Amino acid sequence: MIRLLLPSVVQEWSTEDLIGSWTLVGGDWRLVGNKSGATRLGFSLLLKFFELEARFPIGPEELPAAAVAYMAEQVKIDPALLDFYRWTGRTIEYHRAQSWSRGVGDCPRLSSLLMQS
Repeated sequence: MIRLLLPSVVQEWSTEDLIGSWTLVGGDWRLVGNKSGATRLGFSLLLKFFELEARFPIGPEELPAAAVAYMAEQVKIDPALLDFYRWTGRTIEYHRAQSWSRGVGDCPRLSSLLMQS
């Protein structure tokens, strides 16, 4: 079995850092607007995680609990519904493509990684 070693995602967030990193803004809302329930919450978290980490989470265990609660409050979805977001299949592939299509300019970490290569 091959095990990938991914960088650890910050799990402890101050209120200020949550607001600065996990708040949906402008174009985010256009992408989130047509989704509902677990899909709305899961996609929103996927979008911001990609923006912060320049990669997608492999599952919900990588998402900081504080970020899940904060995002759930923003999108007005019960955080427990994240358990029903599908982490495999066509929907998440589409969500990844939507996140990627926002462009490298919206993802500072990815921009810097690409500039180094």
